[in-house]
Amino acid sequence: MNTTLLGACLISYLILPWLGEKCLRRWGHLQTNFRGVAIPQSFGVIVLLQTTLLFSLLAKFWPQQPSLFRWELLCAVFGLLGLVDDLWGTPHFRGLRGHLRALFQDGKLTTGLLKAVGGGLFALGFSYQNFAPHWLRVVFGGLVIALFANAINLLDLRPGRAIAVFLVIALPLLLLTPRPLHHPLLFLMLGAASLWPYDARGRAMLGDVGSNLLGAAAGFACAATLPLSGLVGTLLLLCTFHALTERVSLSKLIEENRVLRFLDRLTGLR
Repeated sequence: MNTTLLGACLISYLILPWLGEKCLRRWGHLQTNFRGVAIPQSFGVIVLLQTTLLFSLLAKFWPQQPSLFRWELLCAVFGLLGLVDDLWGTPHFRGLRGHLRALFQDGKLTTGLLKAVGGGLFALGFSYQNFAPHWLRVVFGGLVIALFANAINLLDLRPGRAIAVFLVIALPLLLLTPRPLHHPLLFLMLGAASLWPYDARGRAMLGDVGSNLLGAAAGFACAATLPLSGLVGTLLLLCTFHALTERVSLSKLIEENRVLRFLDRLTGLR
């Protein structure tokens, strides 16, 4: 591996998470977690910085990998949409119904709705650029990208949960790619793994910037890797998951199921 790229990887995966946690704490960008402790919020911005740095370098060293720019664009857009919600969002409106109620009943355009609509429209356009003229894959792929971004976001309610689920989903998808060691998803997984110790121990919150980015990446990996039948199955699972979480508390559902509770506790502090 080129020494410049190796150095960039060491900075991205070892120094940036440590430095990011210190800076967010010093700047006072804190939020109270489920235990009532104020910890750094928007820690997932580190993944956004990692992808920007590494994908730009990889494009220089691996010019034969044209998908790098697409991955960088996807991460940048979904990460920034999440960051907007982190910085200016309000906790008073939750779920799609809550954001729609705020718009139609109170006349308020929430950052959460902006994130959902903006992410959905971008996902469809992004899917068109990557999969046209395969129209079924364009539509299903765009929906999976958008819904996956929100699904990982919904999981980010307890330490380590969102990153752990992302890694479990991303690993088999990575292994299905022709050259997994040269695939952008690998570097995203390494970035997520570098943040997991901080997130899992309750030292920092991933935030919408991180969960939105990782979810969109998982969705794109599904759309680009799975056969159409697998993509349709993924879409159905995501629709079921969202319908369920609109009606039932996800954390309560996990706590009431012995298997889910056991697995959930493996992902981080409870």
